[in-house]
Amino acid sequence: MRVTVQTPRSRQRLVLAATCASAVLLTITGSAGIQGSGRRMLIAVGPVTGSTGVTIQVGSDQYWVAGATIRVDGKPAIAAQLRDGDVVTLQGSTSNTHVLDVASDVIFEGAVRGAVDAVDPANSSFLVLGQQVLVTSSTVFDPLLGSTGISDLVAGALVEVSAVRNAEGNLIASRIDSRTAQAGSRVVGTATHVDPVRSTFNIGALTVDYRAATVSGALAAGEILIVDSTSFANSGVLVASQVSVQSPIKGLAGESGRFDGVITSLASPSYFEVNGIPVAVDSGTHLNLKGPLALDVSVSVSGTFDINGVLIADKVQTQRSDAQASVKAAAPG
Repeated sequence: MRVTVQTPRSRQRLVLAATCASAVLLTITGSAGIQGSGRRMLIAVGPVTGSTGVTIQVGSDQYWVAGATIRVDGKPAIAAQLRDGDVVTLQGSTSNTHVLDVASDVIFEGAVRGAVDAVDPANSSFLVLGQQVLVTSSTVFDPLLGSTGISDLVAGALVEVSAVRNAEGNLIASRIDSRTAQAGSRVVGTATHVDPVRSTFNIGALTVDYRAATVSGALAAGEILIVDSTSFANSGVLVASQVSVQSPIKGLAGESGRFDGVITSLASPSYFEVNGIPVAVDSGTHLNLKGPLALDVSVSVSGTFDINGVLIADKVQTQRSDAQASVKAAAPG
Protein backbone atom coordinates (compact mmCIF):
# COMPACT_ATOMS: atom_id res chain seq x y z
CA MET A 1 0.00 0.00 0.00
CA ARG A 2 1.37 3.41 -0.95
CA VAL A 3 0.92 6.30 1.47
CA THR A 4 1.62 9.94 0.72
CA VAL A 5 2.30 12.04 3.80
CA GLN A 6 2.73 15.79 3.73
CA THR A 7 4.44 16.62 7.02
CA PRO A 8 7.35 18.63 8.39
CA ARG A 9 10.73 16.96 8.11
CA SER A 10 10.72 15.82 11.71
CA ARG A 11 7.46 13.94 11.11
CA GLN A 12 8.85 12.44 7.91
CA ARG A 13 11.89 11.17 9.80
CA LEU A 14 9.61 9.52 12.37
CA VAL A 15 7.60 7.82 9.60
CA LEU A 16 10.82 6.69 7.94
CA ALA A 17 12.17 5.35 11.25
CA ALA A 18 8.96 3.41 11.85
CA THR A 19 9.13 1.95 8.34
CA CYS A 20 12.75 0.93 8.80
CA ALA A 21 11.98 -0.55 12.21
CA SER A 22 9.19 -2.66 10.73
CA ALA A 23 11.57 -3.94 8.08
CA VAL A 24 14.16 -4.79 10.72
CA LEU A 25 11.57 -6.58 12.85
CA LEU A 26 10.55 -8.67 9.83
CA THR A 27 14.19 -9.56 9.23
CA ILE A 28 14.74 -10.53 12.86
CA THR A 29 11.59 -12.59 13.24
CA GLY A 30 11.64 -14.07 9.75
CA SER A 31 13.17 -17.36 8.68
CA ALA A 32 16.59 -15.79 8.07
CA GLY A 33 16.85 -14.66 11.70
CA ILE A 34 19.90 -12.65 12.67
CA GLN A 35 22.22 -14.47 10.28
CA GLY A 36 22.84 -12.49 7.13
CA SER A 37 21.04 -9.43 8.43
CA GLY A 38 24.14 -7.53 9.54
CA ARG A 39 22.78 -7.46 13.09
CA ARG A 40 24.05 -8.85 16.38
CA MET A 41 22.26 -10.05 19.47
CA LEU A 42 22.25 -7.58 22.35
CA ILE A 43 21.69 -7.58 26.09
CA ALA A 44 21.46 -4.42 28.16
CA VAL A 45 20.78 -3.61 31.81
CA GLY A 46 20.14 -0.13 33.13
CA PRO A 47 17.56 2.46 34.18
CA VAL A 48 14.86 3.67 31.84
CA THR A 49 15.61 7.31 31.01
CA GLY A 50 12.80 8.03 28.55
CA SER A 51 9.85 6.53 26.67
CA THR A 52 7.72 7.42 23.64
CA GLY A 53 5.37 4.43 23.71
CA VAL A 54 7.09 2.72 20.77
CA THR A 55 10.64 3.29 22.02
CA ILE A 56 12.34 3.37 25.40
CA GLN A 57 15.71 4.77 26.34
CA VAL A 58 17.89 2.70 28.66
CA GLY A 59 20.89 4.62 29.87
CA SER A 60 21.92 6.65 26.82
CA ASP A 61 20.65 4.19 24.19
CA GLN A 62 17.24 4.09 22.53
CA TYR A 63 15.39 0.87 21.60
CA TRP A 64 12.36 0.13 19.45
CA VAL A 65 9.90 -1.82 21.66
CA ALA A 66 6.73 -1.88 19.54
CA GLY A 67 7.05 -5.64 18.99
CA ALA A 68 8.75 -6.54 22.27
CA THR A 69 7.50 -8.84 25.01
CA ILE A 70 7.43 -6.75 28.21
CA ARG A 71 7.03 -8.08 31.74
CA VAL A 72 6.77 -6.08 34.97
CA ASP A 73 7.25 -7.97 38.24
CA GLY A 74 6.53 -11.24 36.45
CA LYS A 75 3.34 -10.07 34.71
CA PRO A 76 2.68 -9.12 31.05
CA ALA A 77 2.90 -5.36 30.56
CA ILE A 78 3.17 -2.59 27.99
CA ALA A 79 5.89 0.00 27.46
CA ALA A 80 3.78 2.72 29.09
CA GLN A 81 4.10 0.90 32.42
CA LEU A 82 7.87 1.42 32.43
CA ARG A 83 8.84 4.60 34.28
CA ASP A 84 12.00 6.68 34.39
CA GLY A 85 14.38 5.06 36.84
CA ASP A 86 13.05 1.50 36.44
CA VAL A 87 16.08 -0.78 36.09
CA VAL A 88 15.32 -3.18 33.24
CA THR A 89 16.97 -6.12 31.53
CA LEU A 90 16.60 -5.86 27.77
CA GLN A 91 17.36 -8.36 25.03
CA GLY A 92 17.26 -7.61 21.33
CA SER A 93 19.55 -6.82 18.42
CA THR A 94 21.78 -4.04 17.17
CA SER A 95 23.57 -3.18 13.94
CA ASN A 96 27.16 -2.16 13.43
CA THR A 97 25.94 1.31 12.46
CA HIS A 98 23.87 1.53 15.68
CA VAL A 99 21.09 3.26 13.67
CA LEU A 100 18.21 1.30 15.15
CA ASP A 101 18.36 -1.03 18.15
CA VAL A 102 15.38 -3.35 18.50
CA ALA A 103 14.21 -4.93 21.77
CA SER A 104 12.64 -8.39 21.75
CA ASP A 105 12.23 -8.76 25.55
CA VAL A 106 12.17 -6.18 28.34
CA ILE A 107 11.93 -7.31 31.95
CA PHE A 108 11.49 -5.18 35.06
CA GLU A 109 11.79 -6.77 38.51
CA GLY A 110 11.54 -4.47 41.52
CA ALA A 111 14.41 -5.10 43.94
CA VAL A 112 12.19 -4.90 47.04
CA ARG A 113 8.53 -4.12 47.74
CA GLY A 114 7.01 -3.75 51.18
CA ALA A 115 6.63 -1.50 54.20
CA VAL A 116 9.39 0.90 55.20
CA ASP A 117 10.89 -0.29 58.50
CA ALA A 118 12.95 2.81 59.34
CA VAL A 119 14.19 6.01 57.70
CA ASP A 120 17.56 7.70 58.17
CA PRO A 121 17.36 11.02 56.24
CA ALA A 122 20.75 12.18 57.55
CA ASN A 123 22.45 9.27 55.78
CA SER A 124 20.02 9.18 52.84
CA SER A 125 18.96 5.62 53.56
CA PHE A 126 16.01 3.55 54.76
CA LEU A 127 15.11 -0.09 55.42
CA VAL A 128 12.52 -2.26 53.68
CA LEU A 129 12.19 -5.99 54.48
CA GLY A 130 15.61 -5.91 56.08
CA GLN A 131 17.23 -4.42 52.95
CA GLN A 132 19.19 -1.19 53.30
CA VAL A 133 18.24 1.22 50.53
CA LEU A 134 20.57 4.10 49.63
CA VAL A 135 19.13 7.23 48.02
CA THR A 136 21.20 9.43 45.69
CA SER A 137 20.56 12.67 43.83
CA SER A 138 19.68 10.54 40.79
CA THR A 139 16.93 8.57 42.56
CA VAL A 140 13.48 9.20 41.04
CA PHE A 141 10.62 9.45 43.58
CA ASP A 142 6.99 8.74 42.79
CA PRO A 143 5.09 12.05 43.26
CA LEU A 144 2.62 10.15 45.47
CA LEU A 145 5.42 9.87 48.06
CA GLY A 146 5.75 13.65 48.39
CA SER A 147 7.80 16.43 46.88
CA THR A 148 10.98 16.39 48.96
CA GLY A 149 12.22 12.83 48.46
CA ILE A 150 13.47 10.86 51.43
CA SER A 151 12.35 13.56 53.88
CA ASP A 152 8.75 12.58 53.09
CA LEU A 153 9.28 8.86 53.73
CA VAL A 154 7.91 7.51 57.01
CA ALA A 155 8.00 4.11 58.67
CA GLY A 156 5.09 2.00 57.48
CA ALA A 157 4.89 3.58 54.01
CA LEU A 158 4.40 0.94 51.30
CA VAL A 159 6.97 1.26 48.52
CA GLU A 160 8.61 -0.56 45.66
CA VAL A 161 12.28 0.13 44.98
CA SER A 162 14.06 -0.31 41.67
CA ALA A 163 17.77 -0.59 42.33
CA VAL A 164 21.10 -2.30 41.82
CA ARG A 165 23.08 -3.84 44.65
CA ASN A 166 26.50 -2.51 45.59
CA ALA A 167 29.55 -4.49 46.70
CA GLU A 168 28.15 -4.79 50.24
CA GLY A 169 24.79 -6.04 48.99
CA ASN A 170 22.91 -2.83 49.80
CA LEU A 171 20.46 -1.36 47.30
CA ILE A 172 21.28 1.86 45.43
CA ALA A 173 17.83 3.14 44.52
CA SER A 174 17.13 4.25 40.98
CA ARG A 175 13.37 4.74 41.49
CA ILE A 176 11.01 4.54 44.49
CA ASP A 177 7.27 4.10 43.92
CA SER A 178 4.26 4.11 46.22
CA ARG A 179 2.40 0.79 46.42
CA THR A 180 -0.76 -0.56 48.09
CA ALA A 181 -1.12 -3.48 50.48
CA GLN A 182 -2.79 -5.49 47.70
CA ALA A 183 0.53 -5.58 45.83
CA GLY A 184 2.02 -7.85 48.50
CA SER A 185 5.70 -8.07 49.41
CA ARG A 186 8.59 -8.97 47.14
CA VAL A 187 12.36 -9.12 47.47
CA VAL A 188 15.03 -10.05 44.93
CA GLY A 189 18.50 -10.97 46.15
CA THR A 190 21.16 -13.58 46.77
CA ALA A 191 20.23 -16.44 49.09
CA THR A 192 22.39 -17.17 52.13
CA HIS A 193 22.05 -19.55 55.10
CA VAL A 194 19.78 -21.95 53.23
CA ASP A 195 18.32 -24.44 55.75
CA PRO A 196 16.35 -27.28 54.05
CA VAL A 197 15.36 -28.71 57.43
CA ARG A 198 13.67 -25.53 58.66
CA SER A 199 12.79 -24.46 55.10
CA THR A 200 14.37 -21.03 55.56
CA PHE A 201 16.98 -18.85 53.93
CA ASN A 202 18.18 -15.27 54.21
CA ILE A 203 18.34 -12.36 51.78
CA GLY A 204 20.42 -9.75 53.53
CA ALA A 205 19.06 -9.37 57.06
CA LEU A 206 15.68 -10.85 56.09
CA THR A 207 14.76 -14.44 56.97
CA VAL A 208 12.36 -16.15 54.56
CA ASP A 209 10.22 -19.20 55.37
CA TYR A 210 9.50 -21.12 52.16
CA ARG A 211 7.86 -24.29 53.50
CA ALA A 212 4.46 -23.34 52.01
CA ALA A 213 5.85 -21.72 48.87
CA THR A 214 5.84 -22.84 45.28
CA VAL A 215 9.53 -23.11 44.41
CA SER A 216 10.74 -22.84 40.80
CA GLY A 217 14.34 -23.94 40.26
CA ALA A 218 17.02 -25.43 42.48
CA LEU A 219 17.18 -23.39 45.69
CA ALA A 220 20.75 -23.06 46.99
CA ALA A 221 23.04 -20.53 48.66
CA GLY A 222 24.46 -18.06 46.18
CA GLU A 223 21.46 -18.22 43.84
CA ILE A 224 19.55 -15.04 43.02
CA LEU A 225 15.97 -15.51 44.18
CA ILE A 226 12.71 -13.68 43.51
CA VAL A 227 10.49 -14.03 46.58
CA ASP A 228 6.80 -13.10 46.67
CA SER A 229 4.77 -13.02 49.87
CA THR A 230 1.48 -11.86 51.32
CA SER A 231 2.25 -12.27 55.03
CA PHE A 232 4.76 -12.18 57.89
CA ALA A 233 5.03 -14.64 60.76
CA ASN A 234 4.83 -13.21 64.30
CA SER A 235 8.60 -13.49 64.52
CA GLY A 236 9.10 -11.07 61.63
CA VAL A 237 10.02 -13.86 59.22
CA LEU A 238 8.70 -13.35 55.69
CA VAL A 239 6.37 -16.19 54.72
CA ALA A 240 6.95 -16.85 51.01
CA SER A 241 4.14 -17.82 48.67
CA GLN A 242 6.43 -18.19 45.66
CA VAL A 243 10.19 -18.47 45.21
CA SER A 244 11.81 -18.40 41.77
CA VAL A 245 15.48 -18.88 40.98
CA GLN A 246 16.62 -16.13 38.63
CA SER A 247 19.08 -17.14 35.94
CA PRO A 248 22.24 -15.02 36.03
CA ILE A 249 23.02 -12.84 33.03
CA LYS A 250 25.57 -14.53 30.79
CA GLY A 251 26.40 -13.10 27.40
CA LEU A 252 27.10 -15.35 24.43
CA ALA A 253 30.28 -15.05 22.38
CA GLY A 254 29.92 -12.16 19.91
CA GLU A 255 26.86 -10.72 21.67
CA SER A 256 26.81 -7.00 22.42
CA GLY A 257 26.43 -5.89 26.03
CA ARG A 258 25.57 -2.55 27.61
CA PHE A 259 25.41 -2.15 31.37
CA ASP A 260 24.73 0.81 33.64
CA GLY A 261 25.38 0.09 37.30
CA VAL A 262 28.10 -0.01 39.92
CA ILE A 263 31.38 -1.85 40.24
CA THR A 264 30.65 -4.79 42.53
CA SER A 265 34.07 -6.49 42.37
CA LEU A 266 37.47 -5.11 41.40
CA ALA A 267 40.43 -7.37 40.74
CA SER A 268 42.29 -4.59 38.91
CA PRO A 269 41.51 -1.48 36.83
CA SER A 270 41.52 -3.77 33.77
CA TYR A 271 39.25 -6.50 35.19
CA PHE A 272 36.20 -5.87 37.33
CA GLU A 273 32.49 -6.66 37.61
CA VAL A 274 29.51 -4.38 37.02
CA ASN A 275 26.38 -5.71 38.72
CA GLY A 276 28.11 -9.11 38.72
CA ILE A 277 28.98 -9.00 34.98
CA PRO A 278 32.74 -9.57 34.35
CA VAL A 279 34.33 -6.75 32.34
CA ALA A 280 37.81 -6.64 30.79
CA VAL A 281 39.56 -3.46 29.66
CA ASP A 282 42.19 -3.64 26.92
CA SER A 283 44.13 -1.28 24.65
CA GLY A 284 41.06 -0.77 22.46
CA THR A 285 38.83 0.43 25.30
CA HIS A 286 37.84 4.09 25.30
CA LEU A 287 37.97 5.37 28.90
CA ASN A 288 36.03 8.41 30.04
CA LEU A 289 36.76 8.49 33.76
CA LYS A 290 35.95 11.22 36.27
CA GLY A 291 38.00 9.45 38.92
CA PRO A 292 39.67 6.11 39.59
CA LEU A 293 37.73 2.88 39.13
CA ALA A 294 36.79 1.54 42.56
CA LEU A 295 34.13 -0.48 44.33
CA ASP A 296 30.64 1.08 44.18
CA VAL A 297 31.62 3.65 41.55
CA SER A 298 28.74 4.14 39.09
CA VAL A 299 29.76 3.24 35.54
CA SER A 300 28.37 2.74 32.06
CA VAL A 301 30.11 0.02 30.04
CA SER A 302 29.57 -1.38 26.56
CA GLY A 303 31.36 -4.01 24.54
CA THR A 304 31.26 -7.54 23.16
CA PHE A 305 31.20 -10.82 25.09
CA ASP A 306 33.99 -13.33 24.52
CA ILE A 307 33.64 -17.13 24.65
CA ASN A 308 34.08 -17.06 28.45
CA GLY A 309 31.20 -14.65 29.01
CA VAL A 310 33.52 -11.73 29.78
CA LEU A 311 32.49 -8.37 28.33
CA ILE A 312 35.48 -6.97 26.41
CA ALA A 313 34.79 -3.28 26.86
CA ASP A 314 34.67 -0.84 23.98
CA LYS A 315 33.80 1.98 26.36
CA VAL A 316 33.90 2.58 30.11
CA GLN A 317 32.47 5.79 31.49
CA THR A 318 32.15 6.71 35.14
CA GLN A 319 28.97 8.44 36.25
CA ARG A 320 28.23 10.77 39.16
CA SER A 321 29.96 9.67 42.34
CA ASP A 322 27.21 10.53 44.84
CA ALA A 323 26.13 6.88 45.06
CA GLN A 324 29.56 5.98 46.40
CA ALA A 325 29.43 8.92 48.82
CA SER A 326 26.05 7.72 50.12
CA VAL A 327 27.43 4.24 50.67
CA LYS A 328 30.27 5.64 52.76
CA ALA A 329 27.95 7.88 54.73
CA ALA A 330 25.59 5.00 55.55
CA ALA A 331 28.35 2.59 56.54
CA PRO A 332 28.30 1.63 60.22
CA GLY A 333 30.87 3.12 62.53
